[in-house]
Amino acid sequence: MDIAAHRANPGISLDRHTKNRVVELGQRLEGRTAIFLDTKFWIVLRDCSTGRNVDPAAKELLRRLRELVRANKAFCPISESTFSEFLKNRDLTSRLEIARVVDELSLGVSLLDHQMRLGTEISHFVHSTEGNGDLHPLHHLVWTKVAYALGFVHPGQTGFDADTELAIQKAFFDKMWDLTLEDVMQTLRGHTPPDGLDFNVSGLNDGVIQNADQLKSFAQAYEAELRGSVELGADMAMDVTGGLFRKRTGQSPPDKTTDQWQKLWKQWANLLFLALRKRPHIKQQLRTLHINAALRQTFPAPLWFWMP
Repeated sequence: MDIAAHRANPGISLDRHTKNRVVELGQRLEGRTAIFLDTKFWIVLRDCSTGRNVDPAAKELLRRLRELVRANKAFCPISESTFSEFLKNRDLTSRLEIARVVDELSLGVSLLDHQMRLGTEISHFVHSTEGNGDLHPLHHLVWTKVAYALGFVHPGQTGFDADTELAIQKAFFDKMWDLTLEDVMQTLRGHTPPDGLDFNVSGLNDGVIQNADQLKSFAQAYEAELRGSVELGADMAMDVTGGLFRKRTGQSPPDKTTDQWQKLWKQWANLLFLALRKRPHIKQQLRTLHINAALRQTFPAPLWFWMP
């Protein structure tokens, strides 16, 4: 949709437009199984697709994945961490080669970035506790397109009036939404985004080693990690409930400096902690919190995968 068409629909906010596209994408992926590949396998598939790898097992893997994707049975999404790994290779030819096979097998799809995915799950959980029966299925809300693998970015301070700027923002979003990974790599050439991810795994490993003697079981390690994870979840839950309070009453929610806010925050932290410890089905609804707590002490690298 061009700027003029968006200019004629100023009642649709940028957030609503973005969510609509996310939901549409999730609905189109309905019935497909997400198959996550790490960078090593993407490199194998890249080399196989270019003819450099003639290993029969690699060729069979590529053939089967192509068959599943073409039959509408599966797709192979990327994530912010795999995208970041691709950017560590500054050779444009290699980037374009891997982008082409990713575009083919991923259908141009990525997981939402970690922060937004976590926020989406928390919001979905909060609204479900409110008895909202009109919620979209969670698996319709966690996908984005490859150009937004690192998160949504919108142009601002354009100098235009509010309605025109909104139209520009939505048109820009649509343009980015339709880019292939090859398009993105062509644009970046051999460069990386200014705010590209730079994971420091060694520091995380050091932390795991230092605390190893204090953690005697998986359950104990999970509980220790979970206590830290739910603090961020509680912050997000308070943002969601604050929005609901404002919408229903027209008043501002309690300030973070008040005792009331602190009390409600502790209640959410405790609820999330106990729910994830004692309610197995909640681990599916809050899977990013669960996955981070379950695997961080074993695989300290930042976690990206999300199993629908």
